[in-house]
Amino acid sequence: MDFARVYALVAGFLEAREARVAVVGGLGLHAHGVTRATLDLDLVSEASSQGPLVAFLELQGYETLHRSAGYSNHLHADPDLGRLDLVYVDADTARSLFAGCTAR
Repeated sequence: MDFARVYALVAGFLEAREARVAVVGGLGLHAHGVTRATLDLDLVSEASSQGPLVAFLELQGYETLHRSAGYSNHLHADPDLGRLDLVYVDADTARSLFAGCTAR
């Protein structure tokens, strides 16, 4: 999976709509010096971005495997675009969460 390419795709979409995004999961741990094998990209964003983002991902060829109020996961037939898991948080949680994020 081309993590940088997928992150740029999703982050570009969200940032153009002034929605925040952060890396979590295995790659988030790696950014803090804890390495573990991972085959997907895990991201967190604001709940208000879920609908537009899921629609965008489906237009990019991702299949939505699961969607609930706080989570969605997606799979692309192209292994370079791979699997993408997203967590969606409410506005209050987003304020706290993103205030504590550091760029890496």
